[in-house]
Amino acid sequence: CGNSYEAKQGEVSFYYLHKIVFASAMGWDRLDIAPNYHVHHLNHSGEIKENPAAYNDITNFIYLPRSEQQKIHYYEKKVRELSASLEFKTPEERQLTWIEMNKYEHAIDQIERKYIAIRNNRIKKLENEAKMLDNLD
Repeated sequence: CGNSYEAKQGEVSFYYLHKIVFASAMGWDRLDIAPNYHVHHLNHSGEIKENPAAYNDITNFIYLPRSEQQKIHYYEKKVRELSASLEFKTPEERQLTWIEMNKYEHAIDQIERKYIAIRNNRIKKLENEAKMLDNLD
């Protein structure tokens, strides 16, 4: 999930920053981003200007196949489109639209939860390995 921010000379582009942060947290020596995989911002709502530290915190990232990322973006687009149409609908149509939006939001949640669990398990494994190494000293 890149964005259109242009890095100034001497800055790390935000496009790469989230990859660097994620790779470091995973214990990778370099940017081992597999082909057709992406580091995805869970919250990519524009917080970059308000709170860049939280925006590029490991808890805001998941690592997932491109196909899953594309599903998330498709479902998010459908939710935005449906939400924008609500004001022009009758109460009955609104209720049906809310149900449809909920289905898309649930699908997003399921995908994200899966990859959050994978990320958290990897971090926990690294923490346990670090504790074991500390105990050897």
